[in-house]
Amino acid sequence: MRIGLFTDSYRPSINGIVYVVESLKRELEALGHEVYVFCPAKSISPSKQAELLHEDENSRIIRFRSITGAFFDDYDTSVFFPPVVQRQIANMHLDVVHIFTPSQIGLLGVKAAKKNNIPLIIQHCTDLYEFVDHYPAVLPGVLALAGVVFPLSVKLNGQDLLEVAKLYRPRNGVTKWNKVIIDKEVSEVVKDGVNGYFAENNPESVAEKVITILKSPKKQAEFSAESKKLANKFTERSQVKKLEKLYQKLIDARENQ
Repeated sequence: MRIGLFTDSYRPSINGIVYVVESLKRELEALGHEVYVFCPAKSISPSKQAELLHEDENSRIIRFRSITGAFFDDYDTSVFFPPVVQRQIANMHLDVVHIFTPSQIGLLGVKAAKKNNIPLIIQHCTDLYEFVDHYPAVLPGVLALAGVVFPLSVKLNGQDLLEVAKLYRPRNGVTKWNKVIIDKEVSEVVKDGVNGYFAENNPESVAEKVITILKSPKKQAEFSAESKKLANKFTERSQVKKLEKLYQKLIDARENQ
């Protein structure tokens, strides 16, 4: 298969998405597939960044010009997508488009898949509900983008637009306890009483279960052994083989339309 991975976060950044994309590329290539990563250059000069990271045509990493720090420090905003980019993607004859981020490059992947009738997979890497809790309404984000796209200073009620944009970066602070930690209906990695405990969705219950485990070396050893057994079912290779089957299922479905 010829697989396109579209992500707005990649090396030299270090985060969960980068690790997922790198490991997926490595494992898919080990299975004999041709994998391309579409990502930011972290620079206005993609060739310069590729040289720094020792990338060449054999690396199959396609970087787009980007601006660092538009919304927060380790975030790259890619805004340079001339029409030739879509033509180049079409000429690659990808079998699958897999996106990891719902931002500029991720949306480029969505457009390419739709335009060229390529099976599309969108991976849920970021809890968007949690993410947007830290941002106000959409309008300030549009203003922030305007400050990135246009290399000029705009005054808004006496304030510089870029300064206004900075006000809408993620806010630090304590988040109220209103999140589900473990969904008992879908959890694959925790078996209640076997390799851990389910707790009620409140701090007191979580603390009680943690203390119970800490007070019992026997339970710690039992839970540890069971967790290692369970972890063997979720190796990178085994998970990628499941994904490979999903890719093929989507390709077959498209061909049978």
